[in-house]
Amino acid sequence: MQPVLNVEDVKRVEAGLTEVGVSISELMHRAGTAAANEVVRMGDASHVAIFCGLGNNGGDGWVAAEALHGRGVDVCVVTPVAPDDIQGDLARVVAKRAQAAGVRMLVAPHKDDVDALLGESDIVLDALLGTGFHGELTGRENIYLNGAILGMTRAEVDSKIDRIIAFSECEQFIDTPVKRYSSGMFVKLAFAVASHLDAEIMIMDEVLAVGDMKFQKKCIAKMRDLAVDENRTVLYVSHNMSTIQELCNRCIVLEHGKKVYDGEVDEAIKLYMGGENDEFFSYEYTDDRYKFPVKRHDLNLTKIKYIGRTSNLFYDGEPVNVEIEWENLADIPSLSLRIEVQDVRHMPITAFLIEDFYSGKKGETHKQQLSFDVSRFARGRFLTRYVFFNKKDAAAAFEDIENSAGLAFRRQTTETHKRPWERLWGSVRLGDIRVGT
Repeated sequence: MQPVLNVEDVKRVEAGLTEVGVSISELMHRAGTAAANEVVRMGDASHVAIFCGLGNNGGDGWVAAEALHGRGVDVCVVTPVAPDDIQGDLARVVAKRAQAAGVRMLVAPHKDDVDALLGESDIVLDALLGTGFHGELTGRENIYLNGAILGMTRAEVDSKIDRIIAFSECEQFIDTPVKRYSSGMFVKLAFAVASHLDAEIMIMDEVLAVGDMKFQKKCIAKMRDLAVDENRTVLYVSHNMSTIQELCNRCIVLEHGKKVYDGEVDEAIKLYMGGENDEFFSYEYTDDRYKFPVKRHDLNLTKIKYIGRTSNLFYDGEPVNVEIEWENLADIPSLSLRIEVQDVRHMPITAFLIEDFYSGKKGETHKQQLSFDVSRFARGRFLTRYVFFNKKDAAAAFEDIENSAGLAFRRQTTETHKRPWERLWGSVRLGDIRVGT
């Protein structure tokens, strides 16, 4: 079997792999289709060279290297830097794992070393641009390509290909080159392949960012099945707090590539959403940081506190007693208040309402004690928003006159059932089911 990229091509690169992101990449891109086709047929290959770049787009190459090494193939990864110095976080993780598995590598080699490697290699793979789907291959061919890269035999892929195609919802276009696919179709097929191949660890990076709602729900259900029923490890990377809360039992928050939190999902979401101040049991509004625009600003909320408490944690049977203080910026003939409750993703859950409970003149200040029952809320952290509203006159519509973020509260419940409450069931616990006679 002849190398896809011959030695004469490499000799044209004057500086060798020190210019890996430019020269080598351009040469390999020209040979990309041939490389992809060779991988599909590479069952008998014994010597494989894989070129990997600096960032996360080289991660596929390291995964392929580890998989092929596990099959007994002599793999050599050509990389401009050692695994510890790779810039992409995900690529660095898989590269270090491949290194620990004993995968051979050439780090920033001279072009003569590259020439020698290419001369002994049956197959040359390019991971500089990613060795995932190749645009010139059809959807069906790319399924076999990914299977080969992950170390699966053709027979193993044959046994699953019908399920993969059906899951992708791309049956009508499965024999069309994927460069003709829309972004949604591409993601559908990519997820279908990844979720049906035999990988112990699956990395899903913003996999649900594209695609219709029906398919997203199907993906979520499939990832849950993989993690729970098939006992796989799923590393799910996303900015979608809803799916993170639904799928994950552990969460890592990264900031500028550094780990800033590793632990409970709710705490991670709180940190990511900027909820660093939601442990307060009292707050004085000295500026508009936690205020939201209103059409007619006739009232200014100045202070809020939980009465007689030094914590915002409420147990079963404990009502929320709060004192609020405000200043009238105009005459207020009648005032109503809506206390909106949100989850940590800032998604609305429900609201408490009181109407026509106050009237006052411009310039007056007022303190008001309120109480509401949160015993139906499940265990967890909840956010509030205080929205004051009234009518400018009897013939007018209701208008908000003050809208402020309120104090968060945390709920701790006493479990009365054998199976503890799961957050994916919802945030509000209703009464027990009664069995009729």
